[in-house]
Amino acid sequence: MKNAEIFKSPHTFSRQKGMVIQMNKIKRVFSAVLSVSLLCCTIPFTAVTVSAANSIKTQAEAVAWLNSQQDAEYNFDGAYGTQCTEFVKAYVNYLMTGNPWTNCGYVVNHSGGDVWKSSFWAENGWTVYENTPDFLPQPGDIFSAGLSGHGHTGVVISSDIYTAVIAEANGRDDIVDNGDPVWIRTINWRGSDVNSPYGATHYIRPNFASGTHVHSYNTFVFFWKSHPHYNCYKCSCGDIEANTAEPIFYDLCEECLKTVRPEKTALETLKNNYLPDEAIDFVWKQTQNTTHFNIWFYRFDGTDYVFYEDIFEYKDLSLSKSFPEGSYRVRVDSYNSNYWEADKSDWLHTSGDDVYFSVTSNNIWIIGDVNGDGSIDTRDIVRLMKKISEQDVFVTDADINRDGKVDAKDIVRLMKIIADGD
Repeated sequence: MKNAEIFKSPHTFSRQKGMVIQMNKIKRVFSAVLSVSLLCCTIPFTAVTVSAANSIKTQAEAVAWLNSQQDAEYNFDGAYGTQCTEFVKAYVNYLMTGNPWTNCGYVVNHSGGDVWKSSFWAENGWTVYENTPDFLPQPGDIFSAGLSGHGHTGVVISSDIYTAVIAEANGRDDIVDNGDPVWIRTINWRGSDVNSPYGATHYIRPNFASGTHVHSYNTFVFFWKSHPHYNCYKCSCGDIEANTAEPIFYDLCEECLKTVRPEKTALETLKNNYLPDEAIDFVWKQTQNTTHFNIWFYRFDGTDYVFYEDIFEYKDLSLSKSFPEGSYRVRVDSYNSNYWEADKSDWLHTSGDDVYFSVTSNNIWIIGDVNGDGSIDTRDIVRLMKKISEQDVFVTDADINRDGKVDAKDIVRLMKIIADGD
């Protein structure tokens, strides 16, 4: 009521009118400011407002960007070149805004060894991990190493527990105040060694945008025993994959052993007959995957061929040797002493073909005496038939009709010799 009385008083009217005019001016100014403010809200700004909930880049996009950063430079403060923390800032900017130069709100106010202390990580849903002996960094993780005096930081591209491929700045020399461009390199983790730039104390894992997970198969889980063989590794997501880029040789696998099995050798042609004490030259060809040869000699005892002599671990391709009278069989086997047979019974080897020869004083065989017993009869026919059917038998001279071949025509010719002595 007191205010009402003031407005009705003739002594205060002029003051009231002045106040009304002043209030109207204020309203007009306020309305103009409000209009401008509303108009400004419709004009796009160059500054980017970043959601505090997530990165706009997937892990796969982050890794692709990191792999493109060789020799890149980011000197935000214009001093000391590209420092390790400035590259990490560029990386964070890229993940949050899509542009490494657009400020996302992350401020470089820590040394490389203390970047994990920034409140930015928790505010944006990123996770800080303290390093442990069995911690496995993931692609896109930022590492923070407690190098005495300055610390060091960079970003993981791929890693196992012991080694990693990283992207870092100011890592090419020991002068930490003279920053240098980004370098993609392979390093060895140094545990929590505070005197090493790779003695990581903490890792910072971005809150990547949803998208395709980037597998990192670093943990060996088992060996694939079926041929072909591969080592199988497990990703942090639980997926298991065989490393098919690097097949594994398995020395208990027959298929694998085929690749290193020595090639079969072959003896040069021998004469059918030799004189006692005559030097017989045995010559064979060199073969692949072969470390040495074993030569086996057998002698016919009237019933079968029995062991006569062997020569082991022979490295030459020929030998000369004489024999007493008798019928013999020889075989040269190729050996690879770098590997065992799958059953471990012997070194890996391949047997050659059996070759037959005889040693006689006369050195002249009667045509038709196929078995070399000094007579021509049905036993020679049987022996010749076995020879033609490729059975492992000794013969003196099986080419009865002298046509350069051993076949059924020789049987016919032998039968005529037995029948009429022709």
